[in-house]
Amino acid sequence: MIASFEKGTAFLRRLRLPAFLARGIPPKGLRYRLLGFFVLSVLVPTLLTGTVVMVTIRRSLLEIPLREQREIALRVSDLVAGHVGNVKKVLLTVASRGGFAGASAAEQRAALRDLMTQYPHLTECAVLNPQGRETVKMVRQDRRLLAADALLNRAGRDEFRRAWTGPGYVSPVFFTERDRTPQMFIAVPIGRRQGVLLSRLSLDSVWELVSEVSVGKGGYAYLVDTKGNLLAHPQRDRVLSHENMAERSVVKELLEGESEPLGGGTGLFHLHEGDEGEKVLAVHHRVTGLGWGVVVQRPMSDALAPMRSLWRRVAAVVLVLGGVLLAAGLSLVRKILEPLAVLQEGVQKIAQGDLKQRLEIHTDDEIQKLAEEFNKMAESLESAEELKRDLTHMIVHDLKSPLSGVLGSIDYVASGAIGQVTEEQKKILSLGVKSGKDLLRLIQNLLDMAKMEEGRLELRREEFSLLELAAECVDDLEAHIHRENKQVSVEVPKSLPKIWADRDLVYRVLTNLLTNALKHTSQGAEIAIGAGLSDDQSAFVLSVKDSGEGIPPEFIAKIFEKFGQAEAKRKKFRIGSGLGLTFCKLAVEAHGGRIWVESELGKGSAFFVRIPRVEKPSSAPGQSRETPLAV
Repeated sequence: MIASFEKGTAFLRRLRLPAFLARGIPPKGLRYRLLGFFVLSVLVPTLLTGTVVMVTIRRSLLEIPLREQREIALRVSDLVAGHVGNVKKVLLTVASRGGFAGASAAEQRAALRDLMTQYPHLTECAVLNPQGRETVKMVRQDRRLLAADALLNRAGRDEFRRAWTGPGYVSPVFFTERDRTPQMFIAVPIGRRQGVLLSRLSLDSVWELVSEVSVGKGGYAYLVDTKGNLLAHPQRDRVLSHENMAERSVVKELLEGESEPLGGGTGLFHLHEGDEGEKVLAVHHRVTGLGWGVVVQRPMSDALAPMRSLWRRVAAVVLVLGGVLLAAGLSLVRKILEPLAVLQEGVQKIAQGDLKQRLEIHTDDEIQKLAEEFNKMAESLESAEELKRDLTHMIVHDLKSPLSGVLGSIDYVASGAIGQVTEEQKKILSLGVKSGKDLLRLIQNLLDMAKMEEGRLELRREEFSLLELAAECVDDLEAHIHRENKQVSVEVPKSLPKIWADRDLVYRVLTNLLTNALKHTSQGAEIAIGAGLSDDQSAFVLSVKDSGEGIPPEFIAKIFEKFGQAEAKRKKFRIGSGLGLTFCKLAVEAHGGRIWVESELGKGSAFFVRIPRVEKPSSAPGQSRETPLAV
């Protein structure tokens, strides 16, 4: 089951889901695993079933408009073919009427007038003699029927030759410069090779047949000739502009030889592109005897209209069912995760040092047992921490007094009070004093760090000059600076306002940073101590910059941790004593400030201290903390 679930969640992540869903399915996470299980086991099958049902219904429902459009295409095709066929039959009737071939010109003219009156879409009728010359001709001008004086010789044209030698002739559609509507010639033989009866038919009548077709709400039918030219369309201007539709997929399909009433279709359910690139449901059919094509189309949205109400109902059922199941799943997940969240919060507080944290979870299951074990662990940690704190205080206090005695004894011997001391002896004694002071500094740091961590350290603020403080730090380390031939500069403007802070703590922070810079730079290196106001004048910013070896990026976030040098030493890199920078961080944070470092390997490091600017209270007396023997 778990393996199947993992495969399912991996599949969901491979899907192109929205960003928030993609982020919401991480490889790990109990919340998302449980939700994913519900989705895979309940919602996904429900959605898949609904989708399959809708696709099946969609195919079935689309057959209805398709069948309707097929019938319309067939009916329009029969009407067009019948209309042209009727004109041809009437011409044959007139031409084969007894006495028409030998009738006088006036009689023939009267017969043609009657014919054109009966068929108002005939724009011209003419009688051609066996030589192909017009002998009688009637034309329609401004709705009037007139006898034409200009008679043409059509002996070499198809409308004469093919009607003379055959049962009749229907010409391709053509357009004239004077009349932009599509027209065609229909010619039939008169009697037994006694001439030809010729008529010109305007396809306005065909346009009327097509424009009356109703295909749903937004559909329509149109007619094209064998070259794809529009012969009839609901938008008459498109016909008059001689628009060619040969590149339309459905027309191209028609012109390529498809003659079935259903059309070949392009893709599922005969989908084609409409005038504006939209999807349309289209079918086509050839007009018998003419080679023209009837296309019947409607927008896909119109064809799918009957599905919308059904889709809404199915979607509502799926959503309600999915919502109920998802709500049940969320409720179960919440009951599982709420105690886990309490447990997680407790772990975080323990990690932050709140060892008094205890959990109250009553679920009568494994999570409650885990909470009970957690409480036992917290009690053990609290006891161990109290023991460690008491031991540290005891050791530190017990070390401080004898160490002070040792330093005093060394100073007494070095002063020559009990006998002359050689330079070599003084050098050795000074090294002992330095080591003792370093040890005393560590002891003092441990004491103050413990107080700061417990929130018991009280700041003894006083007003002092950062320029004087920086100079004092340099003076105290002058011997070290000269011994290693290093250059230390103080870049603090004399106009810098005095700071209201704990002078002793700030002094020790600055001295720690300067000592670290001296340790990690080569001989002849340059170190700069700077101080100034922040851009918004709300804080003092101190800096110690060096040109030393720099700090690797992976250690920058760890150097302020207690004993942070342990991991660095294991990786052959030294970053400090392990307590000095931790003390600096706690001392700066006690002032409400922060400390950070910027470093680049091989180019040096820059430590920055930001202490908020606090105005000295008008009634506050100057306070001072006794500076320890070493910092």
